Amino acid sequence: MGVITTLDEIPDHFKERLLFIEKYSQLHFYKFSQLKFLFMILSSIVTFLNSISITSIALYFAGYRWIIYTSLLSNSLSTILSAIMSVCAFEDKYYSHQTSYLQFREIQSTYQTQYLRYYANSQRLLDLMDELDMKVSIILDNCEPIVLKDVKN
Repeated sequence: MGVITTLDEIPDHFKERLLFIEKYSQLHFYKFSQLKFLFMILSSIVTFLNSISITSIALYFAGYRWIIYTSLLSNSLSTILSAIMSVCAFEDKYYSHQTSYLQFREIQSTYQTQYLRYYANSQRLLDLMDELDMKVSIILDNCEPIVLKDVKN
């Protein structure tokens, strides 16, 4: 984002900021979608392994003594996968990206409306740009890190 030298450049800089916000919003949505999908797959696998373990224990008590090894293996895999999910905090990260995505979308829609309302008033647009920069910096300070090079134009 460049320096404003004339009043005619204000609308262009405002549009730049809105495009910047849109890019961040898209990237947070992409990360949120990826992490949610991964979390759901891993949670499903853990649930499946736990159900195998419980079924194997029931079969063990029904007289199939050799099935206890299946229970042991599935329970061990479930525990390891649960520990990995806990350490990587997929659920926390996907909620964080979802929150950031929603915040950026809300700011974008609010300020796009303000931009259309005050297009001709350069001073009001400058004030809006300051507000916008302040809100974006607050969100950026509190959200998961994002690499802008991943955003497709």
